Amino acid sequence: MMLVASLFLLCWDWNRLRAIVFEPTQRPVALPAPTPLIEKSGYVVGTVAALVVSFATRGLAPMSALLPMLGVGLVAVVLVLVGWMQTVRR
Repeated sequence: MMLVASLFLLCWDWNRLRAIVFEPTQRPVALPAPTPLIEKSGYVVGTVAALVVSFATRGLAPMSALLPMLGVGLVAVVLVLVGWMQTVRR
């Protein structure tokens, strides 16, 4: 399953990887705009909240942290959405 997933990801990025395998015949593609800081912070906050929720459900963290971390996860979703909107406006 991991091999299939790796092959899927390689196919997904084939347009970018093609230049490594073959000599490029087209002009280089413009780099995407940098990710806004608010979006990056949303990803970090969401990852930490998901880890705490995961640990709490497995007994590795106090269960009292479960509901607050779900709220923090919702805040992280809002941060990512705001970051996406900033990218669209550019």
